[in-house]
Amino acid sequence: MSVNNEILARSAGLPGSAQLVVVSDLNIPTSIVFDSSGRLYVAESGLAFGSAPTGGRVFQILENGTRRCIVENLRPPVNGLSVYENDLYISEGGNPGRISVVDINTLQRETVIDNLPGGGNYHTNMAIMGDDGWLYFGQGALTNSGVVGPDSAMMPWLKEVRHPCDIPGCDISLSGWNGRSENEEVSTGAFQEYGIEGRAGQTIKGALPCTAAIMRCRPDGSALELVAWGLRNPYGISFNRQGDLIAIDIGINDRGSRPIGNVPDCLYQVKQKQWYGWPDFAAGIPVTAKDYKPQRGPLAGQTPSFLLGNHEQLGAPAKPLHTFVKHAAPTKFCFEPNANRIVLAMFGDKLPVTGPPGPRAGRCVGRLDMATGKKEILLGHTFSRPIDVCFGPDNSLYVLDFGHYEMRSPAELDTTAGSGVLYKIEAPVFGDQAEELF
Repeated sequence: MSVNNEILARSAGLPGSAQLVVVSDLNIPTSIVFDSSGRLYVAESGLAFGSAPTGGRVFQILENGTRRCIVENLRPPVNGLSVYENDLYISEGGNPGRISVVDINTLQRETVIDNLPGGGNYHTNMAIMGDDGWLYFGQGALTNSGVVGPDSAMMPWLKEVRHPCDIPGCDISLSGWNGRSENEEVSTGAFQEYGIEGRAGQTIKGALPCTAAIMRCRPDGSALELVAWGLRNPYGISFNRQGDLIAIDIGINDRGSRPIGNVPDCLYQVKQKQWYGWPDFAAGIPVTAKDYKPQRGPLAGQTPSFLLGNHEQLGAPAKPLHTFVKHAAPTKFCFEPNANRIVLAMFGDKLPVTGPPGPRAGRCVGRLDMATGKKEILLGHTFSRPIDVCFGPDNSLYVLDFGHYEMRSPAELDTTAGSGVLYKIEAPVFGDQAEELF
């Protein structure tokens, strides 16, 4: 048994608080939220894994545990739910991406913003309303590290080589590096369509909407603005009590035509117009650092090259508030009531697709003290793939489990439809140092 598995087994055997099943038999769920009246909502992604039905859905969970479908036929994957006053905001990561709003009382549904980048590795992510009256949302990159390659065909939700390239949020100049796809005589440049090379000094104008960014718009979808660029996959975002925007960024993988090794996932405070480093920096460190040498693919053992030639114009990349173990894959998070700590759903590794075989990471619920950096795991409980967490009006911790999902090989996805579960945990107990897990 690996060290990480021993930690999980030990923590599961420790006494914890009561774990109650609120609802089970969920199909690839991703998001939970309570409204101001204490009503609970769960979103299914709509990804057709393991015979799960296609098309995203949102359910209201009634007090007796039954579910009432209030929205269906959403563009998969649905990646986020949030509530502001009487409105439920839904992030649809399809192609194209879209953010919808549903009136909780009338169930009338409208489109806030459409035609967001889609069809790539990552998607339109969580959308939340700020106290300033703007709707903030994350937009993932369409590639792993800036270059379209055959590795995208390994993504179970994509399985396409030829897909759109990334769109920068500000003007960039290319270094001229081109990636040669493994086992294919194809050379592709950064921010270029598959098979098209880039040139040194070539300028690509920034545009909106862009990828690898956090953007904001008015509640009616107007006045789209860039908040910050260079976040590879800002999946979970939230405002803290001080009004700071906090975001998770899931790191670059050791795969594709430009693999980067050993990249951690990060937690950032997002500031207006700051560059967050992607595709040339990870956790504020250049990808040319020796620790980031990939272990496999066409560049195995080699130092990765920069894609951009205008770092000085972009400014120094932001430093993270905290870094996590590589492949731990934090997804959503919430703030612990009356404390300077956050609770995170750690989805866990997707090896061997996202990197060479290695120790297990994530697959737990963690707690991070923002002041000290101390990390603990939720005791007495085991999960398949935690993907969202929140505290309910009863102060219980609600944990949404994505369900059974393992990537056995690039060609084999082992998943079980209907294995998603929403748990309620009264008076959650954290402990046990968990540096190896997240």
